[in-house]
Amino acid sequence: MKLALRTDPSSSASWIDRTAHSVVKSRMVTKYPHGGLVIDSTLYHSTSKRGVHCTQDWEPDKWELFEFDGNEELALQRFREREGNKYDWVGLLPFVGLPGSDRKRDYCFELIYYMITGIYPKQLVTAETLLVLILNKKIQQKG
Repeated sequence: MKLALRTDPSSSASWIDRTAHSVVKSRMVTKYPHGGLVIDSTLYHSTSKRGVHCTQDWEPDKWELFEFDGNEELALQRFREREGNKYDWVGLLPFVGLPGSDRKRDYCFELIYYMITGIYPKQLVTAETLLVLILNKKIQQKG
């Protein structure tokens, strides 16, 4: 299983998508404005256009991939529970300092956190939150 963190917009991205990519990177002070989980060659993620979905049509060279041990069966089961949910725009409010969350929707990092842990996050989840989560899993497995 791999944590996939987007570094560049897709080659087919419109100018609006490219602008949004740059704005999110700048506002979040991150090089990862979007994330997903890769199991086998399928990318599982949530986007503003399609909500929670999976695809095999993605460009791995536009992402950084971080392999870690996780329960793929459980992650896929959790994905199926959320599949088809719309994008959680309200859940993005904490990025600008306001409280908000919609438990019936998911933004990309919330979805990944849930797929990995089985816990719906009560706090803001960022790419860096997920990196720490998988790093801690690696440390616990070695310990």
